[in-house]
Amino acid sequence: MIYWHWKNTVENTCIGRKAFCDRIRKYLEENSIEIKQTARRRGESDPFWHQVNMFYMQLRALEDGWRFGVKRSRQDIDIPSVDFLWMNIMPDLKNFEQKFNASKDFNPDKPPVSATLVKIVGTNPIDFVLAQSASGYYGSMLRIQKRYNFGFHETESEDSALVNGKIIEFTSYPGSIYSQDDFYKVTRKGSKPETTVVGTELQNNNRQLWEKIMKKDQVLLGARIMAANRLASNSKKWYEVFSRNNSGTGNKQWLIISTNSTSIAFGVIEQMPGIVSYEEQSKKLLSTGYWISNSSPSLKETVYMSGADGRDADHPVTNILRNGQRNVTDIGTLVELMRGTEMSLIGRTDLLGVKTNAMFRRFANQSFVEQLIAANRLRSADGTAPLKDDRTTIVTNRLPSSAGSDDKSDETDKCFTGTVDLKITSAYTNGYYAASGPPFTVDRAEVEPFRWSESPIRHLPHYGHPDVWDYDVEGVEWVWI
Repeated sequence: MIYWHWKNTVENTCIGRKAFCDRIRKYLEENSIEIKQTARRRGESDPFWHQVNMFYMQLRALEDGWRFGVKRSRQDIDIPSVDFLWMNIMPDLKNFEQKFNASKDFNPDKPPVSATLVKIVGTNPIDFVLAQSASGYYGSMLRIQKRYNFGFHETESEDSALVNGKIIEFTSYPGSIYSQDDFYKVTRKGSKPETTVVGTELQNNNRQLWEKIMKKDQVLLGARIMAANRLASNSKKWYEVFSRNNSGTGNKQWLIISTNSTSIAFGVIEQMPGIVSYEEQSKKLLSTGYWISNSSPSLKETVYMSGADGRDADHPVTNILRNGQRNVTDIGTLVELMRGTEMSLIGRTDLLGVKTNAMFRRFANQSFVEQLIAANRLRSADGTAPLKDDRTTIVTNRLPSSAGSDDKSDETDKCFTGTVDLKITSAYTNGYYAASGPPFTVDRAEVEPFRWSESPIRHLPHYGHPDVWDYDVEGVEWVWI
């Protein structure tokens, strides 16, 4: 699966932009040398740097194990060593692409479609339900659910305390040692129930901020997340660990949630290049009864730095979730909202064609279904066709050219990004429920499951994928094998 995932993502992403990929590989090699040297030097006394060192040691062990398995199976396959690190920087890579105008997304300027909804469904005792969906390239949908139960110490010293976050459960990918779709359940020492950690991608509208990224002394996203998950005892501590040596890449709004029978702790952390902001928002969550995360930041400093225009209230995802949360009372009704017609459509770039910007910028006051119809009527020379037979399908006859690419390349190299999963949990759920794949409606008729063989990007690599992504939300049970 690791080799399949590499072919679907890293190998494929470098087709048509060799100069960009050479630049990224050079930076990754230089950055990893600098960070590993610092981590080894300071890890004896500094818990943050010890956890960063453990991240890189685990990544090296993963590579060694894979190479041993390939040798034993006598397969003639290989992955460059630096690409194991590449498979662990997918969230950072999106911002590298934006810095150099090198995205392979059909529509790189559209807001991210990742979203999170937290809804208070009980106050005595306090209870909440939470849904989070990540966005990504359709070719990256090979998934693995993972559970770490590691007796790590805070520092190199065996006499140091064990880390707070001993058990970490998360959704992830082959070859990845952290989530990358930003969903964790963390069991802390003496803590019951688990702490939920979720991230939602933020949009940066201030291009000057990209000058602050890709420095040799910055720690990329994954190592900082895992250090925070392991070391923090609350959301403030999570922020303090996470904000160190900020890479300014993989920028997200992070929600840190934990409860007991009488109270809830709810911290909000936002990252942009050069800044990480934090606010404790428990009172606001309890007073409003819900919290919505989408591509727009909420905290004052981040809003200002990112150049956000303050139109969060007009964002289609915000409108859908704000209206829909009124009917959410439990996990079942939350799934119905997240897989309703509007949320399914907004996450399905493959159904909407390439001109999806119109839905976000010109029809903010209409319902999403009306936006879809209006956007379809605006079709032009891009090759989008009208809806067929009352089904939510737009056929792309010609893919757009690869503007901004480093090299001359095939016009068909670009890919769709959209919603690629759904994760659900609650205050008293052990673990979580999850489904991989683009969203579809519960009846599988109004919005059908994604099917590679009928997709305009069916020629792109999708090794190991099923043809039809028709998966319901399922719970996770862990067993020793």
